Amino acid sequence: MVDRFIITGLPRSRTSWLANLFTYGSSLCMHDGLTHGKDFFNWLELMRVSDPRIRHMGNSDSGIPLAFEAAPEDVKVVVVQRNWMDCMVSFRKYFSQHPYTHLGMVNADVEGPAIQAIFQNAREKLTSFMDTVKPGLLKVVDFADLNDPDAVESMWNFLVPDEPFSWARWQILDKLRVNPASEKVRMS
Repeated sequence: MVDRFIITGLPRSRTSWLANLFTYGSSLCMHDGLTHGKDFFNWLELMRVSDPRIRHMGNSDSGIPLAFEAAPEDVKVVVVQRNWMDCMVSFRKYFSQHPYTHLGMVNADVEGPAIQAIFQNAREKLTSFMDTVKPGLLKVVDFADLNDPDAVESMWNFLVPDEPFSWARWQILDKLRVNPASEKVRMS
């Protein structure tokens, strides 16, 4: 049996970094799996078949609450909570320099007045999505706690309980910023 999990939050909540962290040992976590279509877990299953050591499959993706009204019933979910205004400022800063131009994003989308409405809508959808997660399958982590190794280990133990947390890996990744290569992202 393979355990599935989701890590989500508003855009610019370190989902790229978390996908990297949670791809280790028996865990495989993709970032922005929705770019492969809404059947991202099927895509992960194909990867697992090629490597039978994989016992945990996840998707760290801020788009999940926008694409799905409800969480899958049997999937653990971690939500990274970050102030939506901070997310919007970070989004503007990063994507004004690295827009998803091949997806139709232009600088006006980042700087224009509509971006605030987009983030407010995303916040509402994230809250609604969280309400659909079955009791015991949801863990909420504050964005600032991603700098705390004990908090990250707690998240790890929630999602990947049979794989020991790697403190050495934590020390390496703690010093990295991980961002999407927007020019390479394609929608399936």
